Amino acid sequence: MKPSRNFFAHKLHQYRFLLAAAISLGGPFTLVMPSLADGTPAGTVINNTATAEYNYVNNLGVNVLNKTTSNTVTITVAEIAGITVTSQGMTDTTGGSVVSNDLLYYDFLITNVGNDPTRFFIPGKTTITGPATAGAITADLDGNGTFETTIPNAGFTTGSISVSGFVKVRVPVTVNLLATPGSNISVLLGDTGPNDNSNTTQNQPDSPDGSNTTEVRTVDNST
Repeated sequence: MKPSRNFFAHKLHQYRFLLAAAISLGGPFTLVMPSLADGTPAGTVINNTATAEYNYVNNLGVNVLNKTTSNTVTITVAEIAGITVTSQGMTDTTGGSVVSNDLLYYDFLITNVGNDPTRFFIPGKTTITGPATAGAITADLDGNGTFETTIPNAGFTTGSISVSGFVKVRVPVTVNLLATPGSNISVLLGDTGPNDNSNTTQNQPDSPDGSNTTEVRTVDNST
């Protein structure tokens, strides 16, 4: 059963997302890339007043133009959480074709596509398919190009990420000695069904199972 979204609650909802990146040993790979869109900033006040003009004939038979103005309607834009995870590709640290014992870097970009600052939860484990072993996940939290933060196995919650802000995550993968030509290696960051690298694995409501350590998701700011 797919839960419905509620975009108008005052409290930020938590969502969970993933992206699967796949390669073929020695070959190219392609990915489905979701489109991103930021909303009106949370807390924005929108006022609307309607005006109207109409004619009527008074008791003297004179056609009179009359104007009227409605009451002002005021609404405040609610906080809407939003997050996507997109692949930044794979790097073979030795260059050339991928062979046994190579160290590969799978990079991901987690982006705040909501309308309000939020925190990210980054899982400390990934799902690897194929003849390879993952190392410790790291993150570049300050955008300087250095992956200085090691994500513990239990996961990690970032500081506040601005609207359109992002965090880069790196998953190191070592190709096993049992790898053979034509073998496929895939890296899955997060766990949100249907886990097929489609847009339906992005920006989904974090329900009904609640917050899990396998998910890439938003975490409401404490303020």
